[in-house]
Amino acid sequence: MISKTEIIIIIICVIILATYSFTGIFCFPSGDDFDYACLGRSKTNFIDVVLNERKRWNGRYISNFLVIGSPLNLGGISLYKLMPTILILCICIGSFIFFKLVINVKTLLISLVSTTIIFSIMPDITEGIYWYTGAITYIPGGILFLLSIGLLYKYWFDQKKWLIVPIIFFQILGSGFNEIIPILSTTTFIFIWLYNLKRWDIALLSIFQFGLLYYVISAPGNSVRNSFFTEQHQIWFSFQMAWQYTIRFIGEWMLNPAIYLWIITLIFSEFPEKIISRLSFLKRPLVLLFVLLGPTYLSAFGPLWSTGQLGQYRTENLASYFYIVTLSIVIIANKEFIKSKFRFTLKSNLIAFWLSIFLLIWKNQFFLFKELATGEIINFEKEMETRIQLLEQSENKDVYLSPIVNRTKTLFVYPITDNPKDWKNQCYSNFYRNKKIYKK
Repeated sequence: MISKTEIIIIIICVIILATYSFTGIFCFPSGDDFDYACLGRSKTNFIDVVLNERKRWNGRYISNFLVIGSPLNLGGISLYKLMPTILILCICIGSFIFFKLVINVKTLLISLVSTTIIFSIMPDITEGIYWYTGAITYIPGGILFLLSIGLLYKYWFDQKKWLIVPIIFFQILGSGFNEIIPILSTTTFIFIWLYNLKRWDIALLSIFQFGLLYYVISAPGNSVRNSFFTEQHQIWFSFQMAWQYTIRFIGEWMLNPAIYLWIITLIFSEFPEKIISRLSFLKRPLVLLFVLLGPTYLSAFGPLWSTGQLGQYRTENLASYFYIVTLSIVIIANKEFIKSKFRFTLKSNLIAFWLSIFLLIWKNQFFLFKELATGEIINFEKEMETRIQLLEQSENKDVYLSPIVNRTKTLFVYPITDNPKDWKNQCYSNFYRNKKIYKK
């Protein structure tokens, strides 16, 4: 039975997520979006172009189809603007199914609040939702990873042997989106197998997952891409910097008061004893450290090892998704122990009120509502529309583009430079078939 307070929180979360979806109509392609779209519209056979990416740039055998088969080629900028809504729906549905598989109680509330908190703390909300190439390469793989873990949980406890088939299916799909998912999946499956060495089926899943990891990271294109970075493969540097980033990001995320209010809400919510009992493995210190710190650490270690830097936050956007989802499950598993430490009474209505407030105003949500209210996002869209119209009308000509004045924290485009040979300028000229792009 859903209480009135829970209904209000659900409505607030829906409003926030709907606002993120609405804001998608103001986003525009940038950088790699144009490069991949140019690849996708080349005269070469589409399948051959995608398969060649393994030699040219990376081994991402699923996301390469999606980025090269760009929405810019299928439906133009109008379809591009629809992609954030599709992605947000996928995140909400994926989270709902995961929580349904694991706890099957208050699923709608938990999935919506978790997703809303994720959006509020995401290190770079543009790359996480609105920039197609970055978002589609990382977030869907995270959704598929969680679904495989949720199915494995059901497989472990309910002993439904047929579940091994969708588990393998989601392993294959998820690992094809980026390098972080197979690294995290392999580590997770091995960790679960070490939890019970007698489970030969988990050992086989671990070996299979390692095979997927090897296929992705052994792609010749990885060497080509990494050759642009001179400080790669420094083991000690990657090891210690990954810990620094892990502490930094989790520390920043935990500044959000909504997380603590959500923890309190979960602690004082009722869950069947059977669910708590099944989650008892999450009371072990080593398991807690792995599920809470592991995804964030590996999401930092991967790019640090391969490039020597964490220049973009796409992998940590993914980590923030895992962190809040796993934190919610961990709190439910340990709620009785935590609850016993409370020496005072808390008013549920007051907690719900402040939770709603901080869901609305913390970090990314604050800038989202502020920039919509002040017209910054609308002005950004007007400037970009003017730019795109000029580019479309100037085929086979040199084009002089004015810099974007209304640069927002929610949406972004890569700035053009004074050098027409700069890759950011050439992305426009290649896609719109202009001769050269100059900064006006």
